[in-house]
Amino acid sequence: MNILENTRPIIEDYEKKVAQLDFQIESYDFLNSGNNPYSFAGKMHNDCLDYLIKKEAGSTIKKLIFSAADFYVTNDNGFIKKFDDSFIEKLSISSETLFLEIKKKSTIDLEIINLLKCNKSMTSELLWLLDSILNFNILFDSFTNKIEELNQWELKIKNSNYNNETQIPLLLSSAVARYSFHFWYHNYETNNFKKRDRKKKCLQTTFTVAADVIGTAGGAVAGFTAGGPVGAVVGGVVMGGAMSGAAYSIFT
Repeated sequence: MNILENTRPIIEDYEKKVAQLDFQIESYDFLNSGNNPYSFAGKMHNDCLDYLIKKEAGSTIKKLIFSAADFYVTNDNGFIKKFDDSFIEKLSISSETLFLEIKKKSTIDLEIINLLKCNKSMTSELLWLLDSILNFNILFDSFTNKIEELNQWELKIKNSNYNNETQIPLLLSSAVARYSFHFWYHNYETNNFKKRDRKKKCLQTTFTVAADVIGTAGGAVAGFTAGGPVGAVVGGVVMGGAMSGAAYSIFT
């Protein structure tokens, strides 16, 4: 038996896993996650990301923040018109601080989460969520199992005694994580590379999703203070989209 014949089963097994993952992601019903009343924000987020990548790729984080805000004013019936430029400027400053630390460390850890200055419960839950994302092996772990894990976590958050100021940013972050996985899996073209390159692209995907989630959480915390639940959605999708777009620029 020659070398090619020896390695054929390994190659075929790998290709089977890739095809299975592609099918899982393509067939997953993102709109009906079940436990998360803020899943709609994930769709808003992906629409904005698509706009930012096409229009503002390589821009500064501040430019991404203001472009994201403009996108929602234009495309979501004035959803954020009651939030003035000072609020968007605040998101811009927070994003720049977070992004500089993420870029310097090339990871997202407790020290970075602490920059959000959220309460202990939210810090603990965000740490779990981000660890779950960063330790997800897209190549070989089940995508549907990962989403189900998120679903169960969302159910726990929804049934907890946390107040809205804690619950809403966490649920927004998870909704964005789900949609962000879908968006970046395709944007990084992870299904078009040989094994070594695909592994690199998958690591880039998980890192970018994690940046997305920490941005969403930060924006939602600031937004809730400025405008309650609506403010949390606004802040989350604007800052999450901008952070994600900025993280993408690291790899392009």
